[in-house]
Amino acid sequence: MEISRQDLYERVWKTPLRKLATEFGISDVGLAKACRRHAIPTPPMGHWTRIEHGKSSERPPLPAAPHGDTVSLSQEQSRAQRLPTGAPVLKEVKVPVASDTASLTPFAKATFATLSKTKPDRAGLVSCGGGAHFQATVSPALAERACRILDAIERKLPELGGQVTKGADNKPLYLDMGGQPVTFTLTERYTRTEIIPESERKSPYPRKEYAYHLTGELKFAIEGYFEGRKTWSDGTRAKLEDKLPEVLAGLAAAAAAMKQLAEERAEQHRRWEEEARIRQEREEKARRRAAFREAFATEAAGWQRHQAAAEYLAHLRKSLEGDPQLPELSTEWLAHAEQAVADLDPTGRRLRLLHEGVKPDWYGPFGAKLVEDKRPPGI
Repeated sequence: MEISRQDLYERVWKTPLRKLATEFGISDVGLAKACRRHAIPTPPMGHWTRIEHGKSSERPPLPAAPHGDTVSLSQEQSRAQRLPTGAPVLKEVKVPVASDTASLTPFAKATFATLSKTKPDRAGLVSCGGGAHFQATVSPALAERACRILDAIERKLPELGGQVTKGADNKPLYLDMGGQPVTFTLTERYTRTEIIPESERKSPYPRKEYAYHLTGELKFAIEGYFEGRKTWSDGTRAKLEDKLPEVLAGLAAAAAAMKQLAEERAEQHRRWEEEARIRQEREEKARRRAAFREAFATEAAGWQRHQAAAEYLAHLRKSLEGDPQLPELSTEWLAHAEQAVADLDPTGRRLRLLHEGVKPDWYGPFGAKLVEDKRPPGI
């Protein structure tokens, strides 16, 4: 579909992007990208919350069009933006699994050694993980099989441009897929039955125990948030070993999806920061204008105060005309009053600053700093 920039601009400020994208039949990510591509401002974080609470939210004007006045939105483009590209298809490729553990790859070997000497927990499972082992939780009976599967993945991974990488600073071991870290778990499925001991049956809050039933089925699960398949398990028609080509293709697709999502989030974060910077600059400019107004009004009030003082002193002198010689203290008082009138006048100092071309400091030296009272020496 096609829509004018002006119409889309009006609509994104009336309806949240996610809801509007649903009306258009595309993803909110695709709609946001279309807005950025055509320089259409979108509401910042917190905008709709402020609107819900009856508060106003400033809307920036629509700038000039960089790519014409028409925006094209298509479902195909939206889907292409959501799905990762470049993920290899390995369904027809064989991924051999070793028949024994004699020559396991380094990380699979370390994982098998740890699982072999670990004591089972209450569920009958042994676990390992950390920076030097795969994250695996299986019964001792499946430890060897699980590590042979991990060995097959570790051997085939370089063909996808990836490698198993040791985790640092207590972080788990991960797969480096072209610079994108991907973590996964290999676990044995189980069910559990709730049991209430006979001694607890009459208690209002009985203590519960559980009986675990191991299924002997392995499950491979990719961790993290992304769009796409995340799990593969033993089934009635095929074992996990037979699904390893799909698993490896899924790992590559997950890496591509995670990388794309990270880039989109980084771009969104950059846009939020830019919008915040513009908003802060606008608010700072408004604060400076307000500070200038207040300082200028204070300076004008100081000038009025000077005028009143000058008129009052003139009135006093006129009232004293024709009087005999004034006492020395009275003459001294009038001299101090004359100096006070001069000190109250901001005009001379302001004119000097204007002639010198002093760059305004929005918070000074305006207002009170130019009209502050100066106490003559000895007073």
